Amino acid sequence: MCVQHLAAEKGFPELVSLLLEYKADLTRSRYDGASALYLAAQHGCAGVARVLLSFKADPNSHFVDGSTPLYAACKAGNSRVVELLLAHRADPNRNRELGHTPLYIACLNGRSETVNVLLTSSALSNACLDFAPLVAAARSYGQDQVLEILEAHRKRKPAAAVAATTTTVQQQQQS
Repeated sequence: MCVQHLAAEKGFPELVSLLLEYKADLTRSRYDGASALYLAAQHGCAGVARVLLSFKADPNSHFVDGSTPLYAACKAGNSRVVELLLAHRADPNRNRELGHTPLYIACLNGRSETVNVLLTSSALSNACLDFAPLVAAARSYGQDQVLEILEAHRKRKPAAAVAATTTTVQQQQQS
């Protein structure tokens, strides 16, 4: 592990900035493929993420399993980092190898604040608003708050999309 990865993971934005000013390799990945931005996102280090993005770190770079910094932040429930990544054009529609989107993983892990941030993102496509996140939340360990947020958002969607989602959710609940 190099110093910039450790500084990113532990939340030292000044050190990361200094390293980058002295030409540390922004694209260098850790032994397991994690970039400094991925580690900052995973550990909720918004200050470090801000510095890395100001030095043009790629918000859509991916880990070996296809997960992005946005996915890592959503999984951990780091809403401030999610907002920052979205502001720097991180793609909320990008699937991981297993087909899981950032919204899906946030729902699955009961990250209600993060779910709210993602649902208000104008970059989120209708494909990501399929029934999968709702079902994932419903099948989780009592993620009632996430279900309420998703249901409220579903009610605001256009009528055709609501009908398709409602039918699919009802089918899932009956099985």
